[in-house]
Amino acid sequence: MQNGNKGFSTIESLSALAIWLFFMISIVPVWSGMLADEQLIEDQKEAYQLLRENIGTYMMSGKQLPSSVVTWKEEGDYQKVCTVIRGEKNVCLSILSTKWLYAS
Repeated sequence: MQNGNKGFSTIESLSALAIWLFFMISIVPVWSGMLADEQLIEDQKEAYQLLRENIGTYMMSGKQLPSSVVTWKEEGDYQKVCTVIRGEKNVCLSILSTKWLYAS
């Protein structure tokens, strides 16, 4: 503020606005990206939990749970257990399949 004036000059106001806009343009995309990453991590966590539950049941009983969201594929000596996150990304885990060794 210049001496003797009671308000801000146009240059000072524009400078403050430019600094504020620079911070907003820098911070908002980073913040929204972090929120999107957080949602993706939460979705992956839920998918892995669902797979672990299905694999745990298979390991204890030898039976695959019927599910519309979990698919089982046989690949040689392995069982590949997959689910889909938000209809676009597959999440899969593989386990060694046995026909003779179960906990129960």
